[in-house]
Amino acid sequence: MVISNSVSIPAELLTQPVEREKRIVSVGRLHPQKNQKLLIGAFAKIAMDIPDYTLEIYGDGDLHDELQEQIGSLGLRDRIKLMPSCQNILEQIRQASLFILTSDYEGMPNALMEAMALGLPCISTDCKPGGARELIDNNNSGIIVPIGDEVCLAEKIKYMICHPEIAEQMATKASQITVEYSEKRIFDAWENFCSTIIEK
Repeated sequence: MVISNSVSIPAELLTQPVEREKRIVSVGRLHPQKNQKLLIGAFAKIAMDIPDYTLEIYGDGDLHDELQEQIGSLGLRDRIKLMPSCQNILEQIRQASLFILTSDYEGMPNALMEAMALGLPCISTDCKPGGARELIDNNNSGIIVPIGDEVCLAEKIKYMICHPEIAEQMATKASQITVEYSEKRIFDAWENFCSTIIEK
């Protein structure tokens, strides 16, 4: 039996109007697992093609200085920002144009679940063992890219930015995970599972 995490977004965030800002965002601790180096490299490849956009990476961790050095070596200190973790992360990212997860491996990625539930257009690596692919219907409710493929990621970022109507359609479909992974549905699944074990 596999029972996923639930996802819950404050109602006020779902009812407030959204005006997309020219920001690409990512959330996760600064750790090799999350592979923010891939995201920084992909953004650098298309930075000149989307000159009005910035990249914000939210999170703390041991790789902060190393990632900052990578950003500096690419000449993108004014375009890529390492942002500290914050309590109101959903409010910080809700009006971004795109959310990206670049992990090499994850369980069921909570950051991606919350971004989708917020109605953000999302791109994720096909991180093992398959949680992102379970959440995203590729090219329908978001985009899945191969692990570690900087070129493909760059192409998909540019595609989503240059096709905002398609991105918004995907975001609308993505937001439906609030139904499939609602607290009630997940809690009911646990209750049914526990009842089955007790009966045995």
